[in-house]
Amino acid sequence: MFAGLASVGVAACIDDDLAEAPVPDADVAARLSTEGLGESELLLDLARQIEGFGGIYYEPDGGRLVVAVTEEGRGSLGVARVAFSAALRAETSPVSSAVAAPAAMVERVVEHTFLELAQHRARLRAPLFALPGVVSLAVDEELNRIAVGLEDSTSRGAVMVLAADLGVPEEMLSFSDEVSVKLSRAVGAAGIGESRSAISPHTLQDRIARRRLRGGYQVAASITDTTYTPCTMGFTAIVDDNGAPKGVFVSASHCSKREFELDRGAWSQNAPPWEVGAEVKDPPVNRCDGFLWTEYDCRHSDATLVGVDAAEATIGLGELAKTEGGNVFRCNSGNDDEDYDADNEECVIDVDTDDPVIKIDAQRTSVVKNELLQKMGRVSGWAWGRVLETCEDVEIDGVTRLCSDLTELNTKPGDSGAPVFSWTPGDSAATMVGISFASKHKRLKKCLLFCKEFVGAYISNLGQVWKDLGRVWAYDPGPPRILRIVGPSTITPDTECTWVARVSGGIERRYEWSGVLTGYFSRVRGTVSESGYLKLTVRDLFARSDQDSLYITVGDDAGGCPGDPGGGDAEDPDDPGIVDDSDDPRGPEYPPRPSPRPGR
Repeated sequence: MFAGLASVGVAACIDDDLAEAPVPDADVAARLSTEGLGESELLLDLARQIEGFGGIYYEPDGGRLVVAVTEEGRGSLGVARVAFSAALRAETSPVSSAVAAPAAMVERVVEHTFLELAQHRARLRAPLFALPGVVSLAVDEELNRIAVGLEDSTSRGAVMVLAADLGVPEEMLSFSDEVSVKLSRAVGAAGIGESRSAISPHTLQDRIARRRLRGGYQVAASITDTTYTPCTMGFTAIVDDNGAPKGVFVSASHCSKREFELDRGAWSQNAPPWEVGAEVKDPPVNRCDGFLWTEYDCRHSDATLVGVDAAEATIGLGELAKTEGGNVFRCNSGNDDEDYDADNEECVIDVDTDDPVIKIDAQRTSVVKNELLQKMGRVSGWAWGRVLETCEDVEIDGVTRLCSDLTELNTKPGDSGAPVFSWTPGDSAATMVGISFASKHKRLKKCLLFCKEFVGAYISNLGQVWKDLGRVWAYDPGPPRILRIVGPSTITPDTECTWVARVSGGIERRYEWSGVLTGYFSRVRGTVSESGYLKLTVRDLFARSDQDSLYITVGDDAGGCPGDPGGGDAEDPDDPGIVDDSDDPRGPEYPPRPSPRPGR
């Protein structure tokens, strides 16, 4: 965890390079809007609804949910309960699965609102990461501070000078020194040994074509003709391939032949090297700074997408490998990665032949601090741990991974890409949350042997993965089902109105409105001059479909058109709200696919 609030002044002596770091005009920094904050959508959503909102997190023992508010927000528990339930439900698919706020919620009064801290962090982000020695940056809701991770304490002075120049109050900052971050890959490994160092399906399936791939299995990118980088398959998924479903899997970009670059390199599974697919999407880094003068490269996630060769393998959609012995956590030795002996059998990594699968039946785009998560790594096996920090920017090898989550999940070299999920013993299925990609360490002083203490593992949550790879489905939500069409059924002539489709299920849905109006998104807007049916057909990539209609009566005495239907009712547990995909994920310029049966 980060150290407590540090009372530090500006150092008397500062390294010349740090002292002369350029500072943007404070007025420019002050104009940052909430749209560019780079924070968790879950927290931003709550900040819009709860007066004086300072953050939300579970107590460290996983008990009550704490709602932090300023004095102005006192007495907000009722609003917070409804808002949290609705916000979390909106981030969890299927949306028909209402996620209720826990019964035990407590209020805590804090100094600063979440938006105050987030705006100051946004001002700091670009110039801060331009300084040497900066490792991480986050809004710590539990401390109600901006948490800065540094390689050593000598960088503190430069950070304090920068903060003062940007108008960031000194008392808002908290520091963690002597920290470093390392990617969780087995660097330069040759071959893909089928040994205890890999969760592999060798005990389950023959080495024949059409092998079934699952999250948690070993997978490796071909670096050269004879060299591979063993990592972990995060999760299998379905994407749109020119109107047809294509099986893919997600793993860590830094495991690929060239990270953050579409190299189309081959990926293999098991031994001898069995090519199962090739990289199909791995976006480059961006200059995400907000200040044109900075040298600041970033990426939303450390994720790449690999297309599976259907002639070589199939995917187990919504399936994770399950190890023998159940959920165990025996690999948290606390030693430095280089000192880990993969043959000491601390980790249970053999697939359970009697019960080889953990089912995934939902996915969530963000996490809450101190909640418990699970991970399935090819080296460290099945482990669990709390979320230590949400939405932390972390710099590794010159690239900042934005809004990553720091967890207690133990990780070892080769665990990169490992699936991270939410699961409670006794549950019939799990919820996919993201993938693991790096570990954070703290240097121990006056140390001769194991001089790094494991702090935690970073994950890219699904919300960040989607920003880079587009929406990928980690499970099959079933065929599309139109719950209802929301909008006026009686209007005055030629009045512009909006109708919205509430739909659940389906992978990559396609909307087609017909009758009195036409359109190709989840909502349609227009004028209706004569009474008639507004019809809707929803299809998905598997050609599964559902249909519904609403009869609209047009009359002079109808009383105009009600307002925009808006979202679902958060207080109604049976109302799943609207699936907000009114804009196609490929962009508004993407041409709608014409209906094969016009007029339906």
